[in-house]
Amino acid sequence: MARNKFDIDEELLEKFDAKQLKRLFGYLKPYMGKVFVAVLLMLTASLLALLDPYIIKVALDTVIPNGDVPGLVLLALAYLGILAVNAVCMKYRIRIMSQIGQNIIYNIR
Repeated sequence: MARNKFDIDEELLEKFDAKQLKRLFGYLKPYMGKVFVAVLLMLTASLLALLDPYIIKVALDTVIPNGDVPGLVLLALAYLGILAVNAVCMKYRIRIMSQIGQNIIYNIR
């Protein structure tokens, strides 16, 4: 009876049913192209997010101690570019997944 409580785990009343999962994937089948694009956007955004700490590391370890101002400007522009591309990828991934979810709910009804 832990409904809507975050600190207490609920006990599942029903076992996992693979037939239901297979049925749900049947609703997803017409949208597999869009799902593939959304997964690619997600992977791209994740990989770009991993570059941010590396750029900061390079700036702190080599560029700033050497006093390389043009290098620091270049790294800052690269950082801003990565943030912009990451934001665009996330925006379109969210939009695609929302459309897919709404279409599946429409098809179910």
